Amino acid sequence: MLQKVLVSLLASGGLWTTATAMPLISGAGQKVAIPNWDFQSSSSVDKDLTKLSLAGGTDTKLWHHVEASRCTLMGCLLANGEYKDSELWFSDNLNNFNWGQFAVPWVYRHEFELPALEKGQHFLLETNGISSKADLYVNGKQIADAEFQAGAYAGHTYDITDLAAEANALLVHVYPTQYLYDFGVGFVDWNPYAPDNGTGIWRDITVKQTGPVAMGPLSIAVDAPLPIGQHDATVTIRAKATNLEKASVKLAAKATTVSQAGTTVGTQEHIVMLGAGECKYVEFQQVIKAPQVWWPKTWGEQPLYTAKVDFSVNDAVSDTAESAFGVRTVTSVVNSHNDTVFTVNGYPFQVIGGGYGADMFLRWDSTRFTRIAQYMIDMGQNTIRLEGKMEQPELYDIADRLGLMVIAGWECCDKWEAWEYNHDLAVDPPPIWDERDYAIANASVVHEAGVIQTHPSMLGYLD
Repeated sequence: MLQKVLVSLLASGGLWTTATAMPLISGAGQKVAIPNWDFQSSSSVDKDLTKLSLAGGTDTKLWHHVEASRCTLMGCLLANGEYKDSELWFSDNLNNFNWGQFAVPWVYRHEFELPALEKGQHFLLETNGISSKADLYVNGKQIADAEFQAGAYAGHTYDITDLAAEANALLVHVYPTQYLYDFGVGFVDWNPYAPDNGTGIWRDITVKQTGPVAMGPLSIAVDAPLPIGQHDATVTIRAKATNLEKASVKLAAKATTVSQAGTTVGTQEHIVMLGAGECKYVEFQQVIKAPQVWWPKTWGEQPLYTAKVDFSVNDAVSDTAESAFGVRTVTSVVNSHNDTVFTVNGYPFQVIGGGYGADMFLRWDSTRFTRIAQYMIDMGQNTIRLEGKMEQPELYDIADRLGLMVIAGWECCDKWEAWEYNHDLAVDPPPIWDERDYAIANASVVHEAGVIQTHPSMLGYLD
């Protein structure tokens, strides 16, 4: 398991050559998705992945190319015109498709520029789930293997500071997904299987620049006493601070909360001492007076607040993050009939809705989902169920804005439900979870919690 690579590429003291392209990022606190990819079957490229991941060392003119930051193999091939939806869905063409091409690993590759490394600056590579497992290489060095970077929802952060140069190359070697044995994004019997089984970079991979201290996802807890709206609301904002330096640092942390109208409703600052390599949670507590309450669509309006946290070291920006949230409360209990019942803002909430169907090739379309959500609301529904289809972070932003409640969670009937007693899977005996599976599932839960926790549209998460 390779989580952090410490290779001193600058030990010789040599200077980087001047880059000809604009850097992907240009300052601490910035995070940018890899914007496009060259990709190809492993059967058609050099087997030396280390060599393939060297900047400037690979001719990709004969590779496939896609102007998209995220797409499964089939999604990429459709996006670049290799295949067409109109032909794929005609008659029984899908049955006659060349499924065999996805029986071997594929590689995604991207070259990018970074600014010259300055003292106290760091570069982080963040995955947000790759379906369903991959080896990762940066500039000729492996930073993760498929044993660790596994699970369609398991996001990880890799410190690539010591590998960074002005000219860089990222190589992602993805393995074929098997729904019964891998933690993928499947459709069970709700949809035909995609020829590639959803294999690939279906969520963004980002590069982030920070100063000495990096920040994790924000978590926001809202305490709004009932009757809601008639009392002040207390907002607790938490951010994980990680000292990336080999010496202690003095961190200045500031949290600001702003209303939807742009009015600052709270601000707080802390000074935190961090030892070398130390991680701490920095917590802020702010009071919103006469809060604007977020309601499900049919009950009221959907005002949102924004919390922003800034980290500074030596009066210079080290990292920053922000997240929208709403003032609302949700409770759930199991009643005498063994049913789970919910309340929202103190009122009984009858769940009325249905399951969400993602695009077969996991091609996210904000306009499409917005229309689905609006149709549901127009039909008198109030909740959408995401069984193993947690899609992209934008989904929750749309649900927040429209007032559609969300019940998320893992899917049944494949690796996510491979328990000893479950003989309904397509393979018997089921592939029971081992210690590695539990580690992947844990990483998946932690990552998804970071994605969804702040959203007022979240009603519940079901395992």
